[in-house]
Amino acid sequence: MSIITELEQRFNPHFRRMAEEIVTEFPKVHTNVWSYPIGALTDYRGHGLGVECSIPTDITEPANQAQMEFVALMIYLKHLDREPRIDMVMVSWGNGLVEAKLSPESVEITETNLAEIEKHLPELFGVLKSAVARGHPAAE
Repeated sequence: MSIITELEQRFNPHFRRMAEEIVTEFPKVHTNVWSYPIGALTDYRGHGLGVECSIPTDITEPANQAQMEFVALMIYLKHLDREPRIDMVMVSWGNGLVEAKLSPESVEITETNLAEIEKHLPELFGVLKSAVARGHPAAE
């Protein structure tokens, strides 16, 4: 089994539950559980997976891309072609502002490190929900 398949099987059920909870609590918010390659044509050669929330900036208007804020809980992998590593686990806005980051540096993909991510998912989900409730980055 590939590392991508293993991570999708391990983390996507968590992300789907998070998405369901957010939509239940915040009905105007759209969610998306995603998994896709990143930097295939660069040295990064990574993959990302997570749950994204699209928040209407004006809930009285129909949602469209120009009136949305995006915030996501993401797991990024890098160097899948040589020395696979967990690059980042974070909650971040579409504009790049980071709400929370699990570790300041990349780590090997090991059972111990994956279990550590899993252990901190509830805390990171709490940060994501707070960000969704606020509707914009804390720095604004």
